Amino acid sequence: MLINRAETVYVAGPMRGYKEFNRAGFTEARQLLRALGYVTICPHEEEEKAGFDFDNKMYEEDGLYSDNVFDTIRRDVDYILKCDSIYMLNGWEDSLGAKAEHAVARWAGLNVYYEASGL
Repeated sequence: MLINRAETVYVAGPMRGYKEFNRAGFTEARQLLRALGYVTICPHEEEEKAGFDFDNKMYEEDGLYSDNVFDTIRRDVDYILKCDSIYMLNGWEDSLGAKAEHAVARWAGLNVYYEASGL
């Protein structure tokens, strides 16, 4: 499915239980979307802009990469609501956070695209 290039797309997917919270998967999707001319918001990139150092962080067992899960939820919902679309990475159905992001996007009437469906 081809995304309208005027859309801003939030990249969502599984993080917990993945090395570096699936940073590689998010980065690949972000780079692909941007190469096609889309504006993207990616939680990993936003964390890096805020000073989070993925390379030198000791990862917690629960997979949280913020001092406060409520701050993470608020921030991610705010990002989603700034977008026109959400792009769901493979495996999102097994992620509590990604399922919540999917629900917020649908609730807000955003276009929802799936990695499994391709661009």
